Amino acid sequence: RDLVRIRINKDCFKAGFRLKDLAEVCYVKIMSDYDAVVDKCQVTIVTDAEEAARIRKEVAIPQIAHTPGAAVIENEVAATFDKEGGYDTVVYCSICGEELLREHTVIEKRTPDPTDPTDPDKGLCKYCGQDHSGSFWQRIVGFFHAILYFILHLFGKI
Repeated sequence: RDLVRIRINKDCFKAGFRLKDLAEVCYVKIMSDYDAVVDKCQVTIVTDAEEAARIRKEVAIPQIAHTPGAAVIENEVAATFDKEGGYDTVVYCSICGEELLREHTVIEKRTPDPTDPTDPDKGLCKYCGQDHSGSFWQRIVGFFHAILYFILHLFGKI
């Protein structure tokens, strides 16, 4: 809004509060609330109704639209073999900081790739997460875990 109405009661006036004091309060409030976009400010108090109407019509500046800033990534959760991941892409106004846009992106569950040498889970059991590449008995346990994992995955339990 480009119009502010303030009523000062008689007790405040008797205590010494004047329009000059009101102008100083307005100045400090504007400079503290909008310090990111305002470097100079002048407060003019108009008490004449006709003059105020003329100023509103000829001089008042319309509200400026938001200016989108760069998109940022928030709430990032990595996908695992068990759960989906995701993140939010958020755009804020570069002037006032208000959130203008939020889009959520889902990352599907990871599927293991035994041929990928960069896969950090390469060689780990899909059922228990352990490495069964050691002794003969560990490989047998790994074999049965692989069968169990396949059966559970086949019936939608994993």
